[in-house]
Amino acid sequence: MQRIIFGCGTLLVLLAGMELAAPRIASAQDISSSNYQVLAPVITSGGGYATSSSFSVLGVISEFSHNLSSSDSDAFNLVPGFVAYPFVSTPVVTATGVTTAVNLSWTAAVGVLGYSTASYSIGQSTASGGPYTFTAVGNVLSSTVSSLTAGTPYYFIIRAHDSYSTTIATSTEATATPTAAATTPPSSSGGGGGSSAIPVSDTGTGASFSGSAYPNSTVTVLKDAQVAATSISGSDASFQMTLSNLAAGNFIFSLYSEDNNGNRSSLVSFPLSLTQGAITNVTGIFIAPTISTDKSEVRRGDTITLFGQSVPKSDIIITVHSDQSYFGTTISDKSGVYLYNFDSS
Repeated sequence: MQRIIFGCGTLLVLLAGMELAAPRIASAQDISSSNYQVLAPVITSGGGYATSSSFSVLGVISEFSHNLSSSDSDAFNLVPGFVAYPFVSTPVVTATGVTTAVNLSWTAAVGVLGYSTASYSIGQSTASGGPYTFTAVGNVLSSTVSSLTAGTPYYFIIRAHDSYSTTIATSTEATATPTAAATTPPSSSGGGGGSSAIPVSDTGTGASFSGSAYPNSTVTVLKDAQVAATSISGSDASFQMTLSNLAAGNFIFSLYSEDNNGNRSSLVSFPLSLTQGAITNVTGIFIAPTISTDKSEVRRGDTITLFGQSVPKSDIIITVHSDQSYFGTTISDKSGVYLYNFDSS
């Protein structure tokens, strides 16, 4: 219906009874979970089109308008608006070779949306890629595979299982080589001492040294000509020191001491082969006495005073190399100090 009214030179047109068709829309509640979030969804009837700042929906009116619930099947869970599949994280394996064994540890296989890890098994092979022989170890995150052949590389994988023993995750491959039991290395001449290897934990790889020097003197250990440790001997001249957390391998260790006058002894050296997971003990080391003289130049017939320091109350043998060899003896005092007068005539 139309009515036209003329007045005061102004045309006023009133339109009535006309309706403009517009789509009917409705806003659904926000939807969220630990994995996603849908904010301010807009819903239309089937066949329509709706958008928001986060998504668009074409001709759908169903799960988005529901309360947050889910539909289940054997293969997936349908969380409102999304198809969500179960997932299990992959274990990360670490393998460390020790004496005729390999220590294994791995991260947990964590499941979501229904999966849960109940146990693990270790796959072992001497060839990369398998085939593997599997051993169940229960719901643990570490294990030791023992009775292995030293020097042979072994390859391992970890499988995670659910409560029905179904495999739900498999790690990537890790490899390690077991080491041989420690052997007694040869001792060097002139310094005394013997060695033995005592298996300990993996972090205990190292060497221990003990013996006699001079009372209250500084004893220094060199590893491949570099200072590795120092220690002070006791009043009886005994000393003991241990170098730990060393790498396995072959090294040359040397020891020396300084007397109360600052004179340094000769080196006592030991070639050692350190085994992973063992402390190699070198015992019975005897640091040679220091020696000094009261003169740098002498004439035949002069008396030369020889002195130094050693183990207390020990026999000191002095050798003079000349056209005619000469041997002299003396005894150190309770401080390890000795003195000998040599007649050069």
